This record gives sequence, C-alpha cells and structure tokens, in this order.
Amino acid sequence: MNSSTITIDAFSDDELEYAEKLDPYRDLDMEFRNVEEESSELEVLYMDARRLEAEKETKQTCYVDNDYDDDGGGF
Repeated sequence: MNSSTITIDAFSDDELEYAEKLDPYRDLDMEFRNVEEESSELEVLYMDARRLEAEKETKQTCYVDNDYDDDGGGF
C-alpha cells in the first residue's frame, strides 16, 4: 500500500443501502416545511439566559461608569 493512499470504510452496508433508496423529490416534501416551528424549551431557556447575561453586563457597565468622580481624582 502506498503511504499516501488510505482506504476507509466510512459507511456500513445498511447506510449505503439507505442512501441508495433516497428519493430527493419525494423526500423534499417531508423534510422542508414552510411552517415555522416553535422554539424548544431548551432554546427558550438559552435565549433567556443570554438576555439576562446581557442585562447583567449592561448594569455592571453602568455601575462602573457611575463610580467615576467628575473632579478627575477618581476617588
């Protein structure tokens, strides 16, 4: 075997058989829908966590800005 030639069996026989039977025109109707799905509970939880984190960072930035003294002394 040449060192630059590597053969890998990436798919099982079952997977190859399944792929051969796929019909892109028939499968198109069942895979892509025009109806927008609702977010899952996990997605909602993630979006809420991101929103809360952004609010927290905004509040921390405001506190830091308010701690600065206008007389230039910084204390």
